[in-house]
Amino acid sequence: MEKSVNGRPRLRLFGSPGLFDREGHQIAFPARAILLVLFVLTSGRGAEVTRSQMAGFLWPDAPDALTNLRQLLGRLRALQLRVGINLVCFDKSRVTLNLDEAAIDLLVFEASLKGLNWANCQDVLESYRGELLEGMTFEESDLSTWLAIQRSQARNALLEAFASLLEAPDGHANLRTAQVVAARLLEIDPYQESAYRALMRSFAASGLIDHVGATFEKCRSLLERDLGSIPAARTVDLFRRFVPARGEFSHATHSASAPLTAIRPLPPATLPRLVVLPPPGAEDDGTLWDLATLVLEDTIIGLCSLRTVSVLAAHTSWQLSDGALDDGAAQRFDVGYCLQTALRQRHRSEELVVKLFDTRTRVILWADRYPLSADNLASSHRTLSIAITLSLADAVERAEMARFEKDLNPQAYYWHLKGQRHLRYMDLPNVRRALKAFRSSVAADPDFAPAYSGAARATQRQWLVLGRGDQELLEAAERIGARAVSLDHRDARGYREVALCSLYRRRWDEAIANFTEAERLGPQHADLISDFGDTLGHCGEPEKGLKKVERAMELNPIPPDQYWWNAAGLHFQLNDYRAAIADVDHMSDPLPALRIAAAAWAYLGDLAQAQRCATKFLRSYPDFRIDHWLSIVPNKNPDDQRHYDLGLRCAGFK
Repeated sequence: MEKSVNGRPRLRLFGSPGLFDREGHQIAFPARAILLVLFVLTSGRGAEVTRSQMAGFLWPDAPDALTNLRQLLGRLRALQLRVGINLVCFDKSRVTLNLDEAAIDLLVFEASLKGLNWANCQDVLESYRGELLEGMTFEESDLSTWLAIQRSQARNALLEAFASLLEAPDGHANLRTAQVVAARLLEIDPYQESAYRALMRSFAASGLIDHVGATFEKCRSLLERDLGSIPAARTVDLFRRFVPARGEFSHATHSASAPLTAIRPLPPATLPRLVVLPPPGAEDDGTLWDLATLVLEDTIIGLCSLRTVSVLAAHTSWQLSDGALDDGAAQRFDVGYCLQTALRQRHRSEELVVKLFDTRTRVILWADRYPLSADNLASSHRTLSIAITLSLADAVERAEMARFEKDLNPQAYYWHLKGQRHLRYMDLPNVRRALKAFRSSVAADPDFAPAYSGAARATQRQWLVLGRGDQELLEAAERIGARAVSLDHRDARGYREVALCSLYRRRWDEAIANFTEAERLGPQHADLISDFGDTLGHCGEPEKGLKKVERAMELNPIPPDQYWWNAAGLHFQLNDYRAAIADVDHMSDPLPALRIAAAAWAYLGDLAQAQRCATKFLRSYPDFRIDHWLSIVPNKNPDDQRHYDLGLRCAGFK
């Protein structure tokens, strides 16, 4: 029996889910009803959800989804009347929750986590009985993906909060509690190094030095065996402090060809930064150069999942000096390692020649050649990615490495690169060519996830170019993106496409959840992080959004116009109008963003300058109308909508 809380029924979402009455007896609540409750909770803490939203979520591919929902709600009404509970409320158009009707463990968990301290930490851990809706599975990939994101977010929130608690300065005064908490934390995540450090401190305080050594050894061997990595410097330093006689610890990598001793240590807060330069001489053979840069760009995106090497974004790399990196540029962008490339002809075939070197010592770490025909592009990408990773990363997760170990279908990869090339342009013909190329990639290999994420992006672009009126296109883009996620849940690109579709469909919480997962998987994917920042602004969190865009600019210090455009919108949202105007001025083609500049000048009181911007914009976009545009912009906060509306009208737009 489940204990009631303050005489109320209890809904358990962690571990084996279930609804229990006031006496603690379980009520036969349907699985989809429990999923419905979780969806409403995560879509605004119990705020209303429309019936069409709910039906589309619970039965994403079913043409009779609304009928299915009506039947489910009918069963719920009868069940709730029979047992005297009114948790799920609904009318003809919406579904909501009566949060006063039952104690819901997820809400209690989230509230306790925000106020986590040594007094309540054991209760919080006890409330986490397992992952959300443990044991529940669904045939629909959309539901499985969404549930996986919710589980990951709850688990990560728990781990981050407790890692901070265990490392807090007052931890020494709570060593006994810390020991219990650390042990429980390792049951949830056996690779949580903050827990190992807490145990080491606790054992050292009790004089159990052998236990300190055994704990460190367990941590070290587990990381090496399961993840192919080594403990963090903080863990090693703590071990050395407590066990000085045994403190020597080798950081050698398992790659004999590229020992980590060749890597100069950097300050703790700084990651070694790698730049991948395109080959010189683009004018000599544009087609071959284009293929080479596409392979290198795809390699950079793959390396964005690493957490021990910072990778300079392709947009910045491509604008550096022609095939070389001078000392000034290396210092300016804080580049520690450079992959220099060149195109060569050998035995009547074309090759990409690469050389990885340390920019400070000019010591060459390794060099190699990769063929560039359509049949071996995929193999070249895979082996190049592995070589860079093994040479530079000192703690690479084995799961991340696995994405490079699979032999890709050559034709699938070739068409994927062709699609990426067309996606560089925003016009409708190129968008359609991109979509055709990605479909060819899928036809060649139906399990190649990047082809689906590319097709999702192309479909989404088509929706944008056509005026954002066709909801079927947007729904198709979201389905294709979800397919990419289901094929490779470690590839950030699929989550990014699903997130953007969620934003455009005004499912703001889903957009943030998917972007959060995408950023976790690709913490250095600058374009993705900039898009996340823009999305946070649309979701009413411009301060957080601006920090994301600034982070993207750190990764891509010669940023494309889109970053400046995103920053301009966020600065405008924060009433920093001069900063918004400066952002627009940074753009190489500021025309599309002149409406933001015009509204900003209007708020600064310079109506003449505002009207000049508006006039210039309207020469190229004469059909622009405020009401139509604002009906498209997916702003969650009505005040943001009114703020923009007033600025545009004052600037002279109609």
